Amino acid sequence: MVQSGDISASFFFRERSFSLIYFAGLTLDAMPDLLVRCGYSIIGEAQYDGPFLEVINAIERFEGPRNNIVHKATCQISGGRVLLDPEMVVALYDEVIARLCAAHRADAFVAIWERVSESVIARHIDANGVRSHVALTGGILQDTPINPPAAVIKEPRPDGLRDFLAAAGAPLDEMFGSVSARLFKLDESGLIAHPH
Repeated sequence: MVQSGDISASFFFRERSFSLIYFAGLTLDAMPDLLVRCGYSIIGEAQYDGPFLEVINAIERFEGPRNNIVHKATCQISGGRVLLDPEMVVALYDEVIARLCAAHRADAFVAIWERVSESVIARHIDANGVRSHVALTGGILQDTPINPPAAVIKEPRPDGLRDFLAAAGAPLDEMFGSVSARLFKLDESGLIAHPH
């Protein structure tokens, strides 16, 4: 019998690189609109049901003559929606995310872990913009934090991101368990310049 916490604990224990945005309170699938507003062209879609790690594996690839074809995935979970973003790009579009949050009365919680460099980024964006931000590499701050989440400062590894997401109300076992995901094939040639 799987105990509560087993799924998310086993995922974070693996310390696999990942990049996601949890949109708390978002019930409608506004992800296609968000991706288009960031400058992506949606050129294909597919449905994929399986464990979270398999969904990550399914979208971690580049295609095209200039590696300009990328993949992202979204899934609905209790209380919100998740966007998996292997290129770690969408989270930088503060204004686009803030507009989406305002339109849907949602909050966005960004959690990024890059295993090789041991980089952690945690952000909270709402209708008013960035409420919280911290970026660390090897435990060292990379820029000026904004109301940094205590969990990530205390533990600048996947465990800290897990606690950050849990504090945001994310149902971790559901988020990191078996999901029903909508996969997007995207052309990023038209990406708008982001402010960072």
